[in-house]
Amino acid sequence: MDFIEDYAQDILSDIPTHEDWAESIATGVLSAVVGPERGILDVIGKLQLNVWFLMVGPSGLAFKTAPLKYYALPTLAKVTEKIDYPIILPSRYSIEGMIEYMAKGFSTGIIIRDEFTSLFKETRKDYLTDAIEFMSELYDGTIQKRYTRKAKLEEAVDVYVCLLAATTPHLFRVMRHDWFIQGTGNRILYIFYDRPDVSRLLTDVTPEEFFTPTRFSEREARVERYAEVLARVYSCDVRFLIPGGEAGRMFIEFRREMLEEAARRFERDMYDVEYTYLVRLPELALKLSGLKALSRRVDMLAPGLSEVMIDE
Repeated sequence: MDFIEDYAQDILSDIPTHEDWAESIATGVLSAVVGPERGILDVIGKLQLNVWFLMVGPSGLAFKTAPLKYYALPTLAKVTEKIDYPIILPSRYSIEGMIEYMAKGFSTGIIIRDEFTSLFKETRKDYLTDAIEFMSELYDGTIQKRYTRKAKLEEAVDVYVCLLAATTPHLFRVMRHDWFIQGTGNRILYIFYDRPDVSRLLTDVTPEEFFTPTRFSEREARVERYAEVLARVYSCDVRFLIPGGEAGRMFIEFRREMLEEAARRFERDMYDVEYTYLVRLPELALKLSGLKALSRRVDMLAPGLSEVMIDE
């Protein structure tokens, strides 16, 4: 079984969304259960496998929310039941509220948000002016020590946060330039759906094919099966993912090329948005390769297996 490929294809068999969005959702739910215990060690430190995806597409045509509602959320809700841990994090929050929630021990999971653009409106409120910085902390894995009104002093908290979010192109009207320059925007992997393929929007089906309770019950069975797989990943003994052989050499060369180009762009213009992406690309590529390696081996995570090789 290849979890990401199979899960994405099941989404596409029911919902006419973008292929990249279906694959991103599959990758995101797998990332959510991997947790902070597993990662890729290098000379700099430990790279966690949390990933953030944002789908940008036209309302009603991109089918952005449906796969979140009918696949991602039900799957992770069933995982929560099996592992007895709330893997789905609050999607709307105040910074103080989220800090207090995570300080209680609920510091690993995924935020699933279907109206991401509203975040930029919220950042204009006085008490949420540091929301962008806070998101960077969530991604990087440590909430810094803060003084809150309720709990007074909150110590630093190690966290592991994934993100699946959707929005319309209205995002481009409200986002600010410092979303990227400050370093949050370039941590996200974006999917742009600008030309809907109407032929895929279930426009040429019979009523018997469209209105089908049998299909719905079959989906529930598939969701249950995927939840069982994810629960096994959550509790498996794997701790390290290791790029070996040619895969490791390819990464080193890719990293060198991206950092050299980023340095050239920064030297020309320190506010060049593209340089900020180039710096992050090697890290993002390594995270995705680690998740893909796990995905292809979900049926082979035997007790005692502590390492998984990344070989492509």
